Amino acid sequence: MSATSIPADGTVATKDDAGPTVTATGAAQRGVGNRIAWALVVTAASAVLCDLALAMSLRLGGQAPLKPGPALVGMALLWVLLLGLVGLTGRVRRGLQVGFLVVAFLAAVNAARMDVLQSPLVPSDVAYLRAPAFLIDMVGVPALLLGVCALGALLLLLLWLGRVAGRSRPAPPRRGQRGWEAWILFRAVGVGTAITLAWLSAGFNTPGNPVRAIYDAAGAQWLAWSPTTNYQGNGFVGGTLFSLPAEPMEQPPSYSADRMAEISKKWVRLAAERNRGADADVLARTNVVVVLSESMGDPSALERTRLAEDALPGVRRLMAQGGGHMFAAHYGTGTSLMEFGVLTGQSPGLFGPHIVSPYQQFVADQEDYPSAVGWLGTVGHRVVALHPFRPELYARTEVYDRLGFDEFVDEAHMANASAVVPGGFVSDASAYAEVVQQLEESDSPALVHLVSMQNHVPFSGLYDDPVEVESAACCEEEIGQWARGLAISDAAVQGFLASLEELDEPTVVLHFGDHFPGIFDASDTRAEGLNLHRTPWFVWSNVEGAVGGAPELLSPTAALPMVLERIGAPLPPYLLLVKALQDEVGTVRGDTVVTPEGDEVALASLDEAQRELLEEARLVQYDFSVGQRHALEALWYSADN
Repeated sequence: MSATSIPADGTVATKDDAGPTVTATGAAQRGVGNRIAWALVVTAASAVLCDLALAMSLRLGGQAPLKPGPALVGMALLWVLLLGLVGLTGRVRRGLQVGFLVVAFLAAVNAARMDVLQSPLVPSDVAYLRAPAFLIDMVGVPALLLGVCALGALLLLLLWLGRVAGRSRPAPPRRGQRGWEAWILFRAVGVGTAITLAWLSAGFNTPGNPVRAIYDAAGAQWLAWSPTTNYQGNGFVGGTLFSLPAEPMEQPPSYSADRMAEISKKWVRLAAERNRGADADVLARTNVVVVLSESMGDPSALERTRLAEDALPGVRRLMAQGGGHMFAAHYGTGTSLMEFGVLTGQSPGLFGPHIVSPYQQFVADQEDYPSAVGWLGTVGHRVVALHPFRPELYARTEVYDRLGFDEFVDEAHMANASAVVPGGFVSDASAYAEVVQQLEESDSPALVHLVSMQNHVPFSGLYDDPVEVESAACCEEEIGQWARGLAISDAAVQGFLASLEELDEPTVVLHFGDHFPGIFDASDTRAEGLNLHRTPWFVWSNVEGAVGGAPELLSPTAALPMVLERIGAPLPPYLLLVKALQDEVGTVRGDTVVTPEGDEVALASLDEAQRELLEEARLVQYDFSVGQRHALEALWYSADN
């Protein structure tokens, strides 16, 4: 027979008739120590699994191999966050259940985005939550239901594993029991470390950030022109941190009011010399139409893919008459980035490499933003944006207001929003008809800016007569479907320009593609290189003017000067600077430049005159975007311009 007593100090002692008292204090302390050690080990192993799941969602073997150093840093950061969840929930299995569910959700969403857009999930994608119907259209209802069911099954599996594991593990000590203080301290340290890490990581792109320094020391390489490469090379965690919001540009060391006045004086003088003899009033009486054609890459620019017919015969004739190829910053995505470059003349390559979507990352947060829209408004144009889709995408409602648009016509407000096929996006023909109607209804010359949707992914099963693909490394069905959409768009372009001829109003049209669709595999993207960054552009006008020679590869930022030159209008000093950067340097792409001839060279190879021009462009872009706008009136928004 035995009796149990509990002394005031909480020590549990058992007294047997035949033996001495046995204390459990040491056993309790060892039990808590073992629990903490077990928590550290199991969360570390779980961090490896989580990182592996996220890496797999990036389609490893793609554009860049995963670097060991950044991968280990990412795992360490995940480990800290999992320990924070354990501390927050008080149970190891509960913390891991939450962590695994969050990681599974992120991996599934990222995998879907990679499949559809060939581009990873970035923090600014939270804006897509405002357009759930768009997400459903992109992913498809069957895939969405499958994902929900898979996450539900994972939740049930995690709950079952938690119950099974819980049977073999003792419960954590409770208040008053031996080891309780040590367990609470462990939890507090875990939560505190996780919060501190999250706070430090939020400033990842600020100079001197310690988390960024750890990544850099581990061998991370950040590429401004490719979020996909950043993620695949540095891991999902590193890629996400690199894409966090931050100031678009660091202040150049020589930035000052005096320096901007000096630059302004130089380019005002050069513009006056260049514009001598130009018709100062032609723009004020001319309609300007800007058309971004969704997914209009040029199939003929590809080496590994051949079609049985030219999908863009009409557009190609127009390119020969006054156009060529435009350099698309990204493959598979980047619509708003191209739109931003054309409307503002600002180069994405001059911003920090973390800027992948200016609209969402900083434009929407400003009261107003310098652009061709606001400038044309100052010279008397009615300025209208047209996007045959929901207005929430890319925060366009807010952004178009900041850029200076008077009106925004979305899908719900179009006179005719029909599609080529049932269930498809609004056709280009319908969008062009809306442009013509807006011009007809305008009492004054207008700027109408159209971002089309007809050829947005997905393409599978859209058309009964896809273009025949003679040769391709992969994806023949999707390529044929995409090409048929291009052919339909090509015919719509010809009808659109015929309608403008009948309208008989002075009009100039800038038409360009935003990017290739993300339907080609990793071997294609590597083999094609810059070919997958060539999109068609042309300028058409019924106004008599000069048709100058076009570069082999045009930067989107220099498109507007081509429009003004086509109608014989004077160039404001700012647009003359933008044109000079295109002519003398090319398209800035992080630490390289794509020359007007289409060759990629290092910034270090530029000569002194090119470096001086690039520095002036950098200063003006900083001044307009996040600086004091000292030079805005002199270079662009003045009534004299």
